[in-house]
Amino acid sequence: MSKWLKFSGGILIILLLANLSCQKPNKEAYLALTPQQADSLRAGEGEIYGRRSLGKILGNEAEVFKKYGCREFFIRTYRKDTTEVLRAEIARCSDPENAFGLYSYYWAGRRYHIGQAGFINSRTLGFWKGHYFVRIRSSQADSAAEEILQTLARKIDRRIQDKGKKPDLISLLPEEFQYSPEVRYFRDFDLLNKHFYLADQDILHLKDKAEAVLSVYRIRGIAISLLLVRYPSVQARAAGEKDFRALYFPDHPKAFEKRGKNNFWMVVGHEGRYFIAIFDIPSNMGGREFIDLTRLRIREYEANLRKAKKKK
Repeated sequence: MSKWLKFSGGILIILLLANLSCQKPNKEAYLALTPQQADSLRAGEGEIYGRRSLGKILGNEAEVFKKYGCREFFIRTYRKDTTEVLRAEIARCSDPENAFGLYSYYWAGRRYHIGQAGFINSRTLGFWKGHYFVRIRSSQADSAAEEILQTLARKIDRRIQDKGKKPDLISLLPEEFQYSPEVRYFRDFDLLNKHFYLADQDILHLKDKAEAVLSVYRIRGIAISLLLVRYPSVQARAAGEKDFRALYFPDHPKAFEKRGKNNFWMVVGHEGRYFIAIFDIPSNMGGREFIDLTRLRIREYEANLRKAKKKK
């Protein structure tokens, strides 16, 4: 291939990428997902925002949405006369895992069966489906408003045809203990700190293409947190674990457990490219059991991966 062809081909790729990045979000597609009316409430025209303009509508929340790969954000209000009663928000993320992560970040209240996973509280209903995280908020907290809220959510759910899989990392959480719906998925250390503060800096090296889940287990009224991190390689895991230990086990870098000032324990371990940490557990033996159960599920998962690769 001549130098000219290589050069012109490179220019073509750059122009295509530039064109894609400049494409405006398709507002009509989002209008089709949201009905013109919700009970007696009339819908507004709707507004759509790209990644660069998220701050205009989301303010401080914009950074969270960006970290979860939000590409487009659509908002449509529903009013009675001039009063806004409902606000429907639809975020489209880069992949279903990130959309689930955004849903998990905002999870609050109780489970609600809608989409592929949902929650509801006094004034908010949220759900995840495929590449989408949908959040509908009400300005009122009475039963009539909640019924309209749920009806609108179901209509939007039926119109979204996209589906995706939960992050497979969640399947590695031990099921031997009943865990709450509080399972947070993330690929960014700042997002972890929002729910469970560890350090000012990214001691776990999550920025190095790692992903993590934080799950809360409630045993005899005590909230126990399990953090599971998957790295792209054993070497990456070792680097992240080394910095974690330097902060939390400065005097005993090879230790696997530590009693805190509240007499509860922190227990850590690893399995291949995975790092596991248990926080605020009353017994170090209980922490070891959590670690062993998680290791077992990881081994089974990795063995199945290897089998699948051999078949290919």
